[in-house]
Amino acid sequence: MDPDSYFDNFSTTPVSTSNISNLPKLTELDVPGQFRSLQPTDVIGKEFGSVEDAESFYSNYSKAVEFSTRKDEMRRDRQCVITRRRWTAQVMDHFVDQAGSFSFVGHTKKDLQNRLDAVRRNELQSSNADCVISYLAVKTVIDPEFFFEYTLDEDDRFDNLFWADSTSRFDYGYFEDVLAFDATYKTNMYRRPLVMLVGVNHHKSTTIFGFGLLGDEIVETYTWLLRTFLVAMHGEMPQSVVTDDDKSMHKAIKTVIPNSIRRFCCWHLERNVQTNVQDGNFTRSFFSSMLTYMTVEDFELKWKNMVLKFRLNNNEWVNALYCKRKLCA
Repeated sequence: MDPDSYFDNFSTTPVSTSNISNLPKLTELDVPGQFRSLQPTDVIGKEFGSVEDAESFYSNYSKAVEFSTRKDEMRRDRQCVITRRRWTAQVMDHFVDQAGSFSFVGHTKKDLQNRLDAVRRNELQSSNADCVISYLAVKTVIDPEFFFEYTLDEDDRFDNLFWADSTSRFDYGYFEDVLAFDATYKTNMYRRPLVMLVGVNHHKSTTIFGFGLLGDEIVETYTWLLRTFLVAMHGEMPQSVVTDDDKSMHKAIKTVIPNSIRRFCCWHLERNVQTNVQDGNFTRSFFSSMLTYMTVEDFELKWKNMVLKFRLNNNEWVNALYCKRKLCA
């Protein structure tokens, strides 16, 4: 979103011609004073008979309240008919003009953007959640082995979701030995962790066992996800679980799958080493220690020499990693 812009939910949904007669005529609002007297409920989410009528209305309204507007989001249905149109209103400059200076406004453009993003995501979650649940319910009719489960928060809004199709459940029955549990993806519009539960098949190819879209990353949420996953997989426990170094995730694994062998993911280890040590030579030496078969005695000696060589004796992160060394091998 443009930091200078404010999404004011100026939108239009074309309606049938039978309802157009009930809409206010634009000519009735030609006088600027009548536009200024409108309440938010008269402006936001308004329905019009055409996009042109909507554009005319919001253009006149913005002039009356001394905002400028520009076109923004537009949605079409499968017949290419416009079903939603959004306009952006410039308000930050107006606030500055009213206050006399940026320092007197009380918030920055970024503050305004973050607040409006949060409001918009909440609105999207409420509407999109209903669509998602309906879609998944239909999937169970098409695919009888399709499984999904979800939870709602205290406001009855969408919270957590898990789903797995018949192919995923079938594959897990054969390749449940190792479960990789990754929750690093947060690039969706809701900024929620998308958890992928995956494994490896007999062709050494990645196979997907299920997905989780979560509300947060606390122990209770991961515990719910793992228990729901096991319900979908008929209670079959994985022998080994590969994860990143997330404390909440590890606590949930200990609770739900206590007898599994836990190991850190090599990819996450490499990223963490690069971030915390920032020495390419150490990274290469570290991975040689992690991936090379050797006795415990040989590893201890190599680790000691490596730490001395790179002068990392007092590096807290390296010392903490050494305490978890059995999860790295």
